Amino acid sequence: TATAGATIGTPAILADNSVIFGYSSKGTNLTKLDANGVAQFENNLGQIMSMTVGQDGTSYFTASGDKIMAIKPDGTQKWLTYKDGLAGYAPVILDDGKIYLTSRLSGTPNFYAFDAQTGEFLWSKTMANNSPSCCGVSDISYDAVNDYLYAAADQYILKIDRNGTSLEQFAADRQVGWGHTTTMISQDTDNIIF
Repeated sequence: TATAGATIGTPAILADNSVIFGYSSKGTNLTKLDANGVAQFENNLGQIMSMTVGQDGTSYFTASGDKIMAIKPDGTQKWLTYKDGLAGYAPVILDDGKIYLTSRLSGTPNFYAFDAQTGEFLWSKTMANNSPSCCGVSDISYDAVNDYLYAAADQYILKIDRNGTSLEQFAADRQVGWGHTTTMISQDTDNIIF
């Protein structure tokens, strides 16, 4: 049972119509409810804003205490890894067996990659912080057509390849320092949409 006044994080709906969610304030239970609303498990794991669920039903998320975790469909822990700046961000899982996500460390946006099976840290890349107003960072998004990962960081759009070798940043602010890009980025044939 959640602490009185707790706020539920963004839930994920699974193929069997069950729902899994954490709490973004006060409550600390990762909860899974079956299609009838009956609790299947509640695990005290820390504050969870949102999560991503893999094809096998494993839930991947960051939690307070700079943790990234993988929880199996039955509520047991698959793995747990600590990395500074992770809390509050949702990862993406790609078919290469890796998990990618953003973080904010000492005020600067980062991209991280982890192995989806083991939680092993693979690489990180830090934004070149050359803006006096930077930077918050959004959750990561993936452009499957062009095979790039994107995030927003204040007035910038960040673009990185899956190997972490090439991080580009583009000023997207037409107000010269007053605007902020949104949290999700997508692409059609010729345009980046944010």
